[in-house]
Amino acid sequence: MQFQRWSILLCGILLLVSAFCGLCNELSKAEAATPSSAAQESIPKYTVNYIDKTGKIAFSVQDQSFIPRFLEGLAVIEQERNYVYIDRTGKVVISPNKHCLVGGFSEGLAPVQLGLYWGYIDKTGNTIIEPKFRYVHCFHEGMAAVKAGAWGWGFIDKTGKVKIDLNYHGVCEFSGGLAAVQTVDELKSWGYINKEGFMVVPPQYDEARNFSQGLAAVNLYEKGQSKWGYIDSTGKLTIPVQYQDARGFSESLAAVQMENKWGYIDKTGRMMIRVQYQTVRDFSEGLAAVQLNGKWGYINKDGRVVIKLQFSNAGDFSEGLAVVQVDGKWGYINKTGKIAIPAEYQNAGSFAEGLAGAIKFQ
Repeated sequence: MQFQRWSILLCGILLLVSAFCGLCNELSKAEAATPSSAAQESIPKYTVNYIDKTGKIAFSVQDQSFIPRFLEGLAVIEQERNYVYIDRTGKVVISPNKHCLVGGFSEGLAPVQLGLYWGYIDKTGNTIIEPKFRYVHCFHEGMAAVKAGAWGWGFIDKTGKVKIDLNYHGVCEFSGGLAAVQTVDELKSWGYINKEGFMVVPPQYDEARNFSQGLAAVNLYEKGQSKWGYIDSTGKLTIPVQYQDARGFSESLAAVQMENKWGYIDKTGRMMIRVQYQTVRDFSEGLAAVQLNGKWGYINKDGRVVIKLQFSNAGDFSEGLAVVQVDGKWGYINKTGKIAIPAEYQNAGSFAEGLAGAIKFQ
């Protein structure tokens, strides 16, 4: 899936499968979101067909080096060495200034770069926050992380007003009213702040991840070992630090790793699906993709295999379908495991807002 590394969707959303880690020792910089002009010249270009859930082509966009995904009704595509926004009919609805980099919409605003600086536009293309930040992230819970200079992350609101001073070494997005922040570039320097900027969980962790469904995974490095556990919003360690790796909760279960194998726990820390898999994805629409002996399939929340482990790769279910790889080709299955759209694509993305981007073999 080499095309996906050029995705310009800034909000942590992968085009084929959900990101596993939820880790953010420092937010992804928007500058890295799109390939540079020099890089674009060496990136292969493809025609991306947007298909509906029957596999019918709704429209196509040519000369793309990544598979754009729709967010809040709009998707970013490349057009004549620039980036523009299209609607679900394929019509260009926003054309930012030439040569600027852009990001996906989140909470009604999208980051755009003019020269060295980033600001935000709305869905009409109007500038809402003037470009004045060197690095930015998408809005979450009404706040966006920004960085004005070489050092110091903070948060702004949707008017562009700085709500939390730009003095943190690293930050994560707000989730559940809290954001993980790193005070200095040292061990035991991650804690959590609220939207008033008050430190509600003092810096004490080596890594910290976003809150999801009331809990956040935190890491401590001690005696040469890195272990993960979970805290609640008061900072109480509710699930002991014991896991080799730990992800956020999704549909009341979280994937955890022990002795290089993955399973799932509930919010009390009870092992609901024993550690046994090489790799797993988060639960989505009641099912999770798991890998064992090199093959992927799907389990339900009882841990029962409901779709046989038979695929070379497999993504999350989204809008009732999941993208899977069979013999080097990508297609889509439904929740019974039946092929809904034949595996005939060189690359394919998950469904979002009724459409999925897919690249046919040339």
